[in-house]
Amino acid sequence: MDALIRSITSEGPEVNRPPHCALVGLRVLFWLMAFKLILLRATFNVMIRQMKVFLSNFAIVLAFIIWHPLSEMDAARADSGPPIEGQVQNYRPLETPLAVPDVPVLDKVGRPVTLDRFKGKFVVLNFWATWCAPCIRELPSLERLNAKLDSENAQVVLISQDRGGFNQTDRFLKKLKVDLPQNFIDERLKFSRAVGVSALPTTILIGPDGKELGRLIGLAEWDSPEGFKLIKWYMEKGSGS
Repeated sequence: MDALIRSITSEGPEVNRPPHCALVGLRVLFWLMAFKLILLRATFNVMIRQMKVFLSNFAIVLAFIIWHPLSEMDAARADSGPPIEGQVQNYRPLETPLAVPDVPVLDKVGRPVTLDRFKGKFVVLNFWATWCAPCIRELPSLERLNAKLDSENAQVVLISQDRGGFNQTDRFLKKLKVDLPQNFIDERLKFSRAVGVSALPTTILIGPDGKELGRLIGLAEWDSPEGFKLIKWYMEKGSGS
């Protein structure tokens, strides 16, 4: 009996063993392979998590490397002076603001007035004349700029060099459909000479303290993005250049 049992079990001769004995070895091999796959999958998941952490840290470092010099550049630009580009590329700022001479001009009733009346406001002071073609082209942009500005804090002021008085300038502005209430006449050019105006149009920016910040000689679109940006820069910074 013992011999018969050995002949049908794994203890018997290999040639006499039944097929199920060989399957036991295959089953063990299968489970070993499955275990290896589980280990590989776990290792792969760990690698994926580590890669995500690495990429996240790398992105943070890269963002800092890019942002840091840009922030320094922005700070440098902020300290480099007013934005002068495009339509106002001919603007010339003063390193040190200068007091505007206390020389009177004439208002609409013929009274002598000075720019002291505008102290506390940012002033865009434009010198023009009815015979000046670039001035005529520039006036509508000054009107649009004046509409954008807060009249409590800023004002466009016209100084005409015409000798025909307000009858001449008012008719001319009405014909152009330009409405700028703050306009005066420098009939004898005393004020123009005092501030050094030698060509038309000339636009001078004056701070709330009554000091000149800079000027632009020639035509400009003052309500353009560049023009408004320049004026806004001064208004946000204060009267200092």
